[in-house]
Amino acid sequence: MATALALMLAVFSSAAAAGAGLVWTLEANSPGLNQKGLSTTQVFRSPSPVPAGAAILSVRAQRQASRPGHLVTTLCTAPGGGGRCVVVQGSHVSTKVFNGMPAGQPFYLMHTVMGEGPLVPPMFVRASVTVWYALTGAMQPGAETSAVE
Repeated sequence: MATALALMLAVFSSAAAAGAGLVWTLEANSPGLNQKGLSTTQVFRSPSPVPAGAAILSVRAQRQASRPGHLVTTLCTAPGGGGRCVVVQGSHVSTKVFNGMPAGQPFYLMHTVMGEGPLVPPMFVRASVTVWYALTGAMQPGAETSAVE
C-alpha cells in the first residue's frame, strides 16, 4: 500500500512539473517621454537563449508610469506596432494571443502619452514582460486575452 502511494505521488509530481513549462522575464525603464503625442519603444528579449522550437504558452506585460498622464501602451511582436499586438489596459495584461509563436522572439512595448505639448518633468515607464513557454508540442495561436486593472 505504501509503495503504491509513493509511486502515485512520484507520477503526479512528474506530471505537475512537466505541465509547469518554462519562463523568461525582463524588466526595464523606458527612455523619458518629454512630449505628448510622441512614442517611445522598449525591446524585451529573453535574457538567456531559448531552445529552438520552444512555443509560447502565455505572456504578461506590466507597466508603471513615473507620473500621471493618459498613457497608452501596446505590446507587439514587431517594432512600430507591427506583427501581432495587444493593448495594455490598466497596469498589466495577461494574454494567450501569442500562443504557439516562437518563445525566443523579442517583444516590443510602445508607450505614448496622449495629448499635445511638453511633459515637464518627463514621464518614465517601468515595465516588464514575462513569457511562459514549452519545449515540445505544437501550440496553436489563441485569441483569448484578459486584462486586469
